[in-house]
Amino acid sequence: MALGDHHGTLRAAGAGVSTADLLGPMIIGGIGMGMVFVPLFDIAMAGIRPHEMGSASGVLQTVNSLSMSTGVAGLGVIFFSMLGSGHIAGYLSATQWTALATIGLLAAAFAVAFWLPRRARETAGTGAAGEPERAEPVLVTR
Repeated sequence: MALGDHHGTLRAAGAGVSTADLLGPMIIGGIGMGMVFVPLFDIAMAGIRPHEMGSASGVLQTVNSLSMSTGVAGLGVIFFSMLGSGHIAGYLSATQWTALATIGLLAAAFAVAFWLPRRARETAGTGAAGEPERAEPVLVTR
């Protein structure tokens, strides 16, 4: 399936678009996001020193949540500004423009991905720059 299959599905189905028409592209998109998000977080955290991991992961989750909320709100603005009179043709046009905006955002995310580190953290025994991690003291009681 191509990146613009939502758009193609909407053009082919017209006013008769149903959940079944969008099911295939949505499943492919969901599988793709599932395959990307977990490794993406590992890669984004690759350059972080071990003692900064907690703070960095909190910032990463916050930025992720904020970005997703802002993206949904922005796509909602596009959809409702294009909706117009609320007729079926207006819904299809607004949905097509929203799908095109989503494809544009995906292309931008793809381009930005080249700035990420090439690898995730190597092993648990080395830090961000290959330096050995210091073991935390362990309290042993008898």
